[in-house]
Amino acid sequence: MKIETQANLAMNSLANSATTAISPSKPGFAKAMAQVQRIEEGPVRVIQSGDTLTSIVREQAQRQGVKLNLSEEYKWTQALAADSGIKNPNAIFPGQKIQLSNMLAQWQSGQTQPPQAASEAQAGT
Repeated sequence: MKIETQANLAMNSLANSATTAISPSKPGFAKAMAQVQRIEEGPVRVIQSGDTLTSIVREQAQRQGVKLNLSEEYKWTQALAADSGIKNPNAIFPGQKIQLSNMLAQWQSGQTQPPQAASEAQAGT
């Protein structure tokens, strides 16, 4: 009987926490949704079968008329992964969304090197 009561309490706690986490009436929900919407704003590329982050960087550079050397391609691949919340740039899947806005904005301003923070953070993981 004691075990059953503890199990019910645990299940009730889970049910309550799940409801709290997704409740639209809570202030944190609106903040979380704003962050999700911000991430999805701007140019987004959906991964297709056969894509790599490096191939996407090359494709976008060519479209923008940006010439990158191999080192810059590598750094932009790392930055693109970081911007898109991808921990392993070699493990992407069809249907994933890649955020291009930071990379394209940098290129439009004449920068061929990604911001240091993004590439260093990715290299450290």
